[in-house]
Amino acid sequence: MKNILLLILSTFTLKAAAQVKFSLQDSKDQKANIVYLGIPNVFKILTSQEISISKIVSSQGNVRMNSDGGFTLYVHDVSDEPVELKYTQSKNGVESEVSYPTKFIVKAVPDIYQLKIGTMTKGGKTKLQQIKLNHAVSLNTEGFDREVKNVKIQFTLMHVSPGTDPTEMLYASDAAETVKYYNNKMKMLKVGDKLFFEQIKITDAIGVSREAENLNFLITE
Repeated sequence: MKNILLLILSTFTLKAAAQVKFSLQDSKDQKANIVYLGIPNVFKILTSQEISISKIVSSQGNVRMNSDGGFTLYVHDVSDEPVELKYTQSKNGVESEVSYPTKFIVKAVPDIYQLKIGTMTKGGKTKLQQIKLNHAVSLNTEGFDREVKNVKIQFTLMHVSPGTDPTEMLYASDAAETVKYYNNKMKMLKVGDKLFFEQIKITDAIGVSREAENLNFLITE
């Protein structure tokens, strides 16, 4: 009889949890279940119409309820233990506390302040056709399960071509003319050319800037 009661209780809890879903905003992979140390981990709450959520409690860090109905989780300390969440729900006038079934792994934020040219994150020799076809300017966000938005990238590009004087240009990702000029320059590259990406500055969405390592390339066949 006791086992039957436990089974009924467990089934009820799973059904309640299935009607509520926490979705990490800007996550590249919702199945990853990763929260990061020291940055806002913003969740959306998806529920059926008859359920309202009034409180979220975390086993680590602290939770702030957001005006849009979601919540933000801040984790302050590195831990091998996953983050477990509980929420208070109201359904048909009855309140209950439910343990969210998914546990979240805590990770440190990797260094995303690295310039990426096409698929290349390190300098050295690169084939002419490869850089002509793909020379897009971006950040190296490999290993970071968040979409990085509203970031400004600036750098000075020196182009050295055998037999001619070096040329230099300023690039800013929010200045269309410099982006157009950069793309045209990349399409005119030749074997033996050298590219020096220097004075790289990356500014995030809240205006904080950091410098990134230089990237230098030698164009080969």
